[in-house]
Amino acid sequence: MPCPALPGRPFGTLDCGTHSYPVIDGIPVIRHGQVPVQDHTTDTVEVTGPTVATLLADVRAGRGHRALVRLLAFDPELPWPLPRIPVLRTALTTGPALPLARWHRRRTVRRLLTEDTASQTAQDWMQLFYLRSRGIDREQYTYFFHRFAQPRTLAALALLGTLPQHDPRPVLDLACGFGHLTHAIGHRGHEVLGTDRNYFQLWVARHFLAPKAQFVCADAADPLPFAEGAFSAALCADAFHLLPGKQHLVGELRRTTPDGPLLITRTGNALVQPNEGRELSPTGYTDLLGDLHHQVFDDQELISAYLANTAPRPLDQADTRKWITILATPRPVTAPRPRPDGHWPHAAGTLTVNPVYHRTPTGTGEQLLFQFPSCWYAFENHAMLDYHLPATTVDAATLADLDAGRGQAAVRELISGFAVIGVPDRYARAR
Repeated sequence: MPCPALPGRPFGTLDCGTHSYPVIDGIPVIRHGQVPVQDHTTDTVEVTGPTVATLLADVRAGRGHRALVRLLAFDPELPWPLPRIPVLRTALTTGPALPLARWHRRRTVRRLLTEDTASQTAQDWMQLFYLRSRGIDREQYTYFFHRFAQPRTLAALALLGTLPQHDPRPVLDLACGFGHLTHAIGHRGHEVLGTDRNYFQLWVARHFLAPKAQFVCADAADPLPFAEGAFSAALCADAFHLLPGKQHLVGELRRTTPDGPLLITRTGNALVQPNEGRELSPTGYTDLLGDLHHQVFDDQELISAYLANTAPRPLDQADTRKWITILATPRPVTAPRPRPDGHWPHAAGTLTVNPVYHRTPTGTGEQLLFQFPSCWYAFENHAMLDYHLPATTVDAATLADLDAGRGQAAVRELISGFAVIGVPDRYARAR
């Protein structure tokens, strides 16, 4: 039986019939067995993680912060270049060095948690997780930190206008990750609940990206732990093709979101190589929807519609398109209305120079140069070249307007060229 409500306290238990789940720093952990860190494109376990039973024991004994450290303190990376030396690698991973390194990482996390977190940013924690931890793909840092202006993000932003405006129920952001779209949806005035299987991403989202949203750590392969009709709409961005049990999941989305739209963005087409995850054909996806009305969009069309502020055109035939988006509703689908002139959803939040730009002082301002953060990132997001300014010079007065949050003409031009974007208040470190 789905649990109807979340407790208001940061540490405690959520009791649902015969089951109990820990609430760790305001986030219910509705998992079974271990709470691992899993690769976002596969089911690969990168960090084993504690068990739910261990977390429950900590919380019940009044040691909630110990449970939080267990979830956030990943094994540190071995010192470079020692992992390449077999003898040293064996000594570091089987001898006393590894327990000592783990103790030091737990100490580091405890210190960060007891510091004034107002001085910390999402970037600090992402770097700790991805660049200074063992067994985790470092490229995930660039993928997540530079996510706000990626093509896949614009494809989702293009259809946020389909979310119901006057429904008090929250929007479900399924597989929300660090909450980049949770942030965008919240800025539209919606209540949002984000859920993901990786606790540490939700913790960063709750503290740094979308502090007004609610979050639940749960696996989409399990029944969704929410009541019938709990949500006004549901979004699953850049993840649906990776998830198992799609028919069951669609049934759960329809149960929890019976009246509103289901928005499945950037899901992979199995008919176009290469494939990843558990992709289906476009027909395979739409067959899951039963009697729901639906439209299928090409993600490139959505990006073009977002940039031109026009209504996107649905596809009649999607078999040759690699990345598609599906909008399904109980009633006939209506296209989102154009935005007010000058309104850019990617500017929601605190305006700042897009972190993907290299900034060089010029004496009278700064030169901004677009640079992909890695070769892999360039391969995945080469379409960013189509709408980002390649380079520009910003004078001191415009930088002052930007720092003061003033949307003067020069700032608005930089926003339209994606050299300036909106981010949460404590997303990136001050330059």
